[in-house]
Amino acid sequence: MSTLLTEVFPIRADALPDLHAYHIETSSEVELNTLGGGLQWQIKKQTDNGGTWVWSRTHQRLFSNRAMGEEVLNTVVEACWSTGKDRYRALDSIVPDPEQEIDARALADYVAWGLWHQGKYDVATRLKPDSVTISPVHVRRTCTRTPCVVEGIPALQLSIRSEMTHQDSLADIVDQHADLELEGLAVKDNTKDRNPLKGAIRSVIGPIEDHRQRLLGFPDLSKSITEALQSADKGTPVVGVVPFGGTKPYEYVIDALDVIVQPRHYDQLQIPPRVQNKLTLSPDDRSKLLQTAIAPLKERGWIGNAFNSQGSSSHFGTAETVGYTPSVRFKDGTVVDDEHIRVGKIADRGAVAPVQAEDTPLRLAVLKVADPPTSSGLGRKVQMKLADLGIDSIEGEVFHAASSAKSVRGEAVSIVDDNFDTALALIPNGADEVYRTWKQETVGQGLPNQVILHDTLDNQFATENIALGLFAKMGGVPYVLAEPLSYADRVVGLDIGRVSKERAGGTMSVAASTHLYGADGHLIGYRLEDANVEGETVPAHVLRKMFPRDAYGGKRVIVHRDGPFRGDEILTLREMGQEMDATFHLVEVRKQGAPRLYAAAGDGISQPPKGSYFRINDRVAYVVSSPPPFSGSTARPLHIRVRSDDLTIEDAIHSVLSFTLMHHGSVRPPRLPVSLHYSDDVAGRLQDGIRPPNQKGTLPYWL
Repeated sequence: MSTLLTEVFPIRADALPDLHAYHIETSSEVELNTLGGGLQWQIKKQTDNGGTWVWSRTHQRLFSNRAMGEEVLNTVVEACWSTGKDRYRALDSIVPDPEQEIDARALADYVAWGLWHQGKYDVATRLKPDSVTISPVHVRRTCTRTPCVVEGIPALQLSIRSEMTHQDSLADIVDQHADLELEGLAVKDNTKDRNPLKGAIRSVIGPIEDHRQRLLGFPDLSKSITEALQSADKGTPVVGVVPFGGTKPYEYVIDALDVIVQPRHYDQLQIPPRVQNKLTLSPDDRSKLLQTAIAPLKERGWIGNAFNSQGSSSHFGTAETVGYTPSVRFKDGTVVDDEHIRVGKIADRGAVAPVQAEDTPLRLAVLKVADPPTSSGLGRKVQMKLADLGIDSIEGEVFHAASSAKSVRGEAVSIVDDNFDTALALIPNGADEVYRTWKQETVGQGLPNQVILHDTLDNQFATENIALGLFAKMGGVPYVLAEPLSYADRVVGLDIGRVSKERAGGTMSVAASTHLYGADGHLIGYRLEDANVEGETVPAHVLRKMFPRDAYGGKRVIVHRDGPFRGDEILTLREMGQEMDATFHLVEVRKQGAPRLYAAAGDGISQPPKGSYFRINDRVAYVVSSPPPFSGSTARPLHIRVRSDDLTIEDAIHSVLSFTLMHHGSVRPPRLPVSLHYSDDVAGRLQDGIRPPNQKGTLPYWL
């Protein structure tokens, strides 16, 4: 039997110095994290042998290995005032806080944000030979760290990250591609070798000729930045860059920026597949790289070996531990254990809810955009698959359109006006405007449809997915869970998607959505609500509209939130539950930030089975919900966090795993539960003006 292990390492508290705590007093209300982050560097800078200082966001305290009296600290405060920086204006004093407990989280923060800086260059040096250059990019391997606490034990989450940087500067890329969309691109300052600013372009401010004099007047400019500002051609754009994890934009002329290539910009930057594959690492390769990277930390005695199921069995579990099996039930009552449900299995046993056809045949429109390659009888194959799903009377009609929004819009309007029951559109790859136009005209009128890109026409799985998607969009339910959830009556996915860019005053237009399912996994319906909000918090009045009493009253409801609950969302949902005699079990499902899990057997490292998880306490776990799509990559676990006292982390894991089975638009289970699987896609479509005609409905238009 293999051993499960993860990228979380216990910190050796006995190797750390004694720590001292300090709190900050201010003359007015300020953003303490910004102030504390500045002070941790100012104290060391303003004192001799100042030691290591760390600002803990968790404790809202400064921690250090140095004991300092108030007299020295007052001198530091005065030095901060003399800098003239706004962040220090409200600083009143820094005061020793001997009553503050130096707990596990304080130790983890101290190592992650303090001691790490003593070893990070050694870590980078060890990884340097594993960086690769393959035109047109350079792939650099780095090691990230995150402090955490595992059942009272201070720990570090250490992970390998592959950063792909374009070999050409942003200015060179713009010269080659004048139509390049700058907003949203990830970039880094190319004038600094160490700790360069990294972030995303928020805005294009204007040409350098309009801003050169102003920017050259900024204090403390480096020689390299000054040279970039002075030498840039007069039409070179100046952009606003917001650092990753920050909010304050910094102005840069694009000559001083390199492009960090992210997957969503592969097409825009013309990154070939052979290069994209360099970002993926097999479990064995990733594990070896990680061991290379963390060697300096082990040599300093800061961390021990990674948590694993042999030494820490209570922290690890499997699908069997939470009672998950891939069991689904068909119309005839047959139960099958299979995560890849093909149409043939449904045909043999019957769909739970067939599409209710009228006496007249179902009418299918097929729109061929431009000149699609030979599809090897795709239409006939789809028709046969639909017949297997119980739709055996179909009349088809073929339409043709040029690869332009105007031509596609005209044909889409004709198809909708002629009252077709469903439609297929064969669209060229990369024709984004054509895709948007088709979806706007069809989804907006409630016409169930599927898009097939030209290069997938001969894909052996295409007909399966097309038929399943059309069947579900027309109201069919192929199968349900063999055993409904015992701890809930409903499962609902809650998401908030940005619809437009930020407006004045910090508000933005968003669309909040819910996808509601029964305990056996069948879709009950969806709901969309538009609102102007601060940040990403769903306002109380919007939540109340989205959770009506007639749908949720008296029910036990698992709420899968895409990402963390924000603001007063938890409080509002609890109040609503009390008002309608419902129980809302709140579960955060985060896609980013979870450590990888591995299976070790002998000398080899491989993928862990679906359902493997690492449990850091009774409210948080990292779960492998799906194997990766490619054998040469490593599974990315989900970060699952329970925000209710009456639901166990094991039941939360079970709900997520079970609802990965309920994806009726594909034969392959997704990484996310179906309650949230389409949240990013729905948000993107709403941004593009693709929305159903009604605010609520029962058909999964998003498939």
